Amino acid sequence: MDNREESMNDESLEQQARKRRGRRYSEIRASTEEYARLVGFLRRQLNRAGLRQTDLAKAIGVSESAISERLQGTKLTLDFVEAVVEACASTPHLALRRDKDLAEARRLWALTQRTQTPVLRLADQPAPIRKVAVEAQRRTLEAQDKIIDLQDELIRKQEQLSLTERARRRSEQALFAATALAGLLSAWVIVLADEVEQLTRERDESMQVQPPDLSRLAALDPELAMKTMQEQRTSTELRKVEQEREIAQAVLILQPHLEISV
Repeated sequence: MDNREESMNDESLEQQARKRRGRRYSEIRASTEEYARLVGFLRRQLNRAGLRQTDLAKAIGVSESAISERLQGTKLTLDFVEAVVEACASTPHLALRRDKDLAEARRLWALTQRTQTPVLRLADQPAPIRKVAVEAQRRTLEAQDKIIDLQDELIRKQEQLSLTERARRRSEQALFAATALAGLLSAWVIVLADEVEQLTRERDESMQVQPPDLSRLAALDPELAMKTMQEQRTSTELRKVEQEREIAQAVLILQPHLEISV
């Protein structure tokens, strides 16, 4: 599967998740703004992953009623927070940002333990203030979703760059190995060619003796045949290695000009 198909599949998964979003949660009843912020983060993670409370209950082994209660901001624990993030990270389009989301979840949890900011109850505020607060919250959530989308895109690009860098290193290693082997084979071909030439000369001299030195010929012929075969095989192997070296060189030359599809 090429990068374009993978990208289309990622988009399809993301669209499927979006279609499953929008489930109305119960009102957040967190006692502090820090817990409310953490609950909002968890709800957004579930929405982005396309997971419902029933899905989450099966994934982490907690009853739906307990999940509903905790997603309102009560009885939250760090184990539960991490379990939600891990469950969301099991979906393909969020898997790449697992570590980043876990770090953010732990940061928000730490804030709940350090700071206790009373929740502003909008129901007790005048209508104009409630309207402004609701609109501000809506825009904040939209901005947070856009930031997460940008982070997802950055992670995908970093992954592609990492793959490209690994391919470059493999090409460099292949070029180095092929160059070294080509040098050794070239030297061996020269040695074998000299031996074949010397044996051929000795054979011709043995043939010119009258009468021919048959015992010497009987010893030279098998050795000459073996050296000739070794020279041919080594020359063939040298040509293959030189082709591999040319390919590795071409890959390194073309690699900077290849467009990465993200």
